[in-house]
Amino acid sequence: MKKELLFLPTLVCLCLLLWNSARAQENPQVLVGTTVRATATVQGTLVDSTFLPKTHWLIGTWKGMTNQGPFYETWRQQNDNSLRCYSIAIKGGDTTVKVNSRIVLREGTIVFEDPDVWKATRVTTNEMTFENLTDKGMRRIIWLNTKENHWWTLIQYPKSTFYYDLVSMPELDKAVNKLLPK
Repeated sequence: MKKELLFLPTLVCLCLLLWNSARAQENPQVLVGTTVRATATVQGTLVDSTFLPKTHWLIGTWKGMTNQGPFYETWRQQNDNSLRCYSIAIKGGDTTVKVNSRIVLREGTIVFEDPDVWKATRVTTNEMTFENLTDKGMRRIIWLNTKENHWWTLIQYPKSTFYYDLVSMPELDKAVNKLLPK
């Protein structure tokens, strides 16, 4: 019974995402910037140094949408213990790439640094959950891989949840690789 209760919040969030995804197909503006009230929590246990293969779905170039328009990011394996995220800004024909964040195994704990430090509470082959260690407002970030070249980000605030869909853009990987620092 306890295991089912731990999975239930993730299922509730996923159902909300799928429901809004169907609405977004009818009206694409529904999903962008949507805020929903949620009290779901995701709990789990930390994994050991074998976490990196579970995160390989994240490697590549992704496009997301906000109210301000599209954004791009690319994830690359930095070494045996970390993945690096680079944000890509395209403005007036100019492309800027900068280091944005990373996921790293540090002192036996998986963390997401953006520059705040978020501790991993769950890492599976299709989900990563991080909780903020500094408690500056955001409480939890959840990434869900749909295995359909999409992944969802849920950012849970104390009283609401913001979420967005990122779409894989493998056709941009070669061009992005030329822009990344060596």
